[in-house]
Amino acid sequence: MHFPDNVARNHATSSNGDSFPSSRATDGSNAAHGYTVRIETNPSNPSWWRVDLNDTVLIREVTIYFRTDYRPRRNGIKVYSTNSTDVPSGDNCYNVIGRSDGSWIPDVTRAPCSGMGRYILLYTTVHNDGDTSTSLPVLDFCEVDVDVCGPGTFGSDCDNYCHCDGDVCNYVSGVCPSGICMSGWGSDSCDTGCVQGVQYGAGCVGNCSARMCEGGSGTCPRETDRCEDGCQSGWEGMDCIHGMSV
Repeated sequence: MHFPDNVARNHATSSNGDSFPSSRATDGSNAAHGYTVRIETNPSNPSWWRVDLNDTVLIREVTIYFRTDYRPRRNGIKVYSTNSTDVPSGDNCYNVIGRSDGSWIPDVTRAPCSGMGRYILLYTTVHNDGDTSTSLPVLDFCEVDVDVCGPGTFGSDCDNYCHCDGDVCNYVSGVCPSGICMSGWGSDSCDTGCVQGVQYGAGCVGNCSARMCEGGSGTCPRETDRCEDGCQSGWEGMDCIHGMSV
């Protein structure tokens, strides 16, 4: 299995102000057992936290690791993927919803935020009754991962491989933007190998039996389409399918 890449790790963060550093949420540690590993924004309406991914990326999923020893600040958080530093802005791709005491909300909450964005913003205007330390909203969690599939992979677990010619496929569908596959591969996702000895070339459009190779069609390698011993008289090209002009 090809695991997703966390592109938020060690990237710059910001917030409405914090009493525990906002940068802790991208330090690469998923430890969530107490206040010493958390970020905590200053009480404010709204309260927000943001990570800058440094580039616009095709996001697959956002994972929030909540602290496990205090739950009342989980409910009501909105997750945005955005290209703007305005607060809030962009696509509200997920809402964390549960009881005001934080129950029914998993310690590790996965937000399927598929889309393009440079920033991930967590935002809240909700003060939950269970939070007795303040009367204003506060964000309080331990880590945020922003996962993308690595180049050339796609699917729910990033375990499918595409073979686009000069492109990176869409991480969800696997479709190659240009529609052109590397030689020896076919389908919209360029993830299906040409049938050896039957098809060849980009998109598997070449027909092995149509080649006019010297000594017969030979092995018909799907990647190179080359007639290793050259062409029969009157034919030319690497795959010997072009008749010579008289």
